[in-house]
Amino acid sequence: MWEYGIIHYFLMHYGKENAFHWFDKVLEQGESADEFAYWKTRTQRMKLCSQLGKDEENIKEQRKIIENNSDNVNEWDLLLAAYMYAGRYEEAYEEFKKAVHKFPDEWALYIDGGDISKKLGKYDEAMEYYNKAGEIGSYFCDELYCKASLYEDLGDYEKSYDMYMKIADTLRERGYDVEADMAERDAKEVKSKNIK
Repeated sequence: MWEYGIIHYFLMHYGKENAFHWFDKVLEQGESADEFAYWKTRTQRMKLCSQLGKDEENIKEQRKIIENNSDNVNEWDLLLAAYMYAGRYEEAYEEFKKAVHKFPDEWALYIDGGDISKKLGKYDEAMEYYNKAGEIGSYFCDELYCKASLYEDLGDYEKSYDMYMKIADTLRERGYDVEADMAERDAKEVKSKNIK
């Protein structure tokens, strides 16, 4: 058992180093190679650093980037992520207010604002931000997933179920049958909680 533990210890380090290697390969190609992959990789790399106890480094690095490049909404999104990964929601909320003032038409910031508000127990405000993201138009029903999750967390399983079914219908209309099936499974799971 001890040796089995050691094998996984080495696998953990091997996996960590390989994750950084491949994340950095994507980032070396730059944003112009694949904008979506670039920003998703930046986010995932930051999350890995957070899981390795490097929250302060994440925040410090991202604040420095914002000081030199405050006109890029994606950098602000990453700053909010750094604070959220660190569990520093009050500070994240203050930075969100600055970001959304600067970029009032960016749906992703309102998703962040909703998530931050939810963590702070400001549920009505969270819902307002999710609704605003939906008004602007999100990437992949993002605000609907957030609303379904919020309703579930608040114990309103009926509304959560309805929201997941709305997601499923929307995705199916767009030709995303696999994702629609997943949303329907989430709906059934929520419905089972309502029966209990």
